[in-house]
Amino acid sequence: MLFDPIILFFIVGIFAKACFRTLHVPKWLNTSVSLTILLIIGLKGGIELSRWSSGFLLVQMSAVILLSLCTYYFSKLFLSKIAHYAEEDAIVVAAHYGSVSVTTFAFALNVLQHKQIYFEPYMPLFVAIMEFPAILLASIRLTKLHAATENIGSIIKKTFTCKSISVLLISILFGYFFGLATLDILTPLLFDNFRIFLALLLLEMGVLVGDEFSHIKNHACAIILASITLSLGCACLGLVCGLLLGLSQGGIILLMILASSASYIAVPAVLRQNCPQARVSFALGHALGVTFPFNIFIGIYLYTTIVQAIYAYLL
Repeated sequence: MLFDPIILFFIVGIFAKACFRTLHVPKWLNTSVSLTILLIIGLKGGIELSRWSSGFLLVQMSAVILLSLCTYYFSKLFLSKIAHYAEEDAIVVAAHYGSVSVTTFAFALNVLQHKQIYFEPYMPLFVAIMEFPAILLASIRLTKLHAATENIGSIIKKTFTCKSISVLLISILFGYFFGLATLDILTPLLFDNFRIFLALLLLEMGVLVGDEFSHIKNHACAIILASITLSLGCACLGLVCGLLLGLSQGGIILLMILASSASYIAVPAVLRQNCPQARVSFALGHALGVTFPFNIFIGIYLYTTIVQAIYAYLL
């Protein structure tokens, strides 16, 4: 089966928004399900980190941070030099692409498990590591651009106290220190119901994507082209990084997904705090209106085909 049936929840969400234009996802429901997904991914990452702790894992973590910085600078360079975006817009959009989409990653995990493709169990750890570097860089740059007096310490504090990032980091620490001891309790409560939470999140994302179409309709062709180019370019960076690190096929696919995805939860929340004047809705048109559905419908399957072809050639 090419597509995981769970993607139908995403499609239903889009059609529901198209048929009932006044339909909106309650903020509390979106927040609750998103944080639950973050909690599950963080706990999985923490538990596996306690099992796989090694010096080479530290090397991989450092490489993933470098990958996050590369995706940010690549996106900023492309948007400012080739797409001719204003500097502030280029920084804001690049911050979204330098960070990651937890929902896209969760969907990719589900697809790989459905296809029985092995990946390193500690891959969820990389979600947390790639979440914040671009946010920090963009916040600092935007603060300087507007000659604001806010110090770097305050920006760092706001970044790490953002709800999504703090939940992810805390759940990783909990999983690392206590996860194995409480695994029997957590498994039926969270892990066994992962697909249910993911289905609810995809339904909500479908409604939100339908809502974001209004932000891209005036410059649809340019935004779609720029978004897909950024996704594919960043995916190539993830591919190179995964091959250099010697990850498994599934590990490389997930790294490509992380690199090519764009945040629409943590980045908007932090940038609205640090730089209220930033055009976050414009960036969401790229991240949520184009890149998210592209990766869900095409990206994950395209990257899987590419990686499997490379491995078939090498072997």
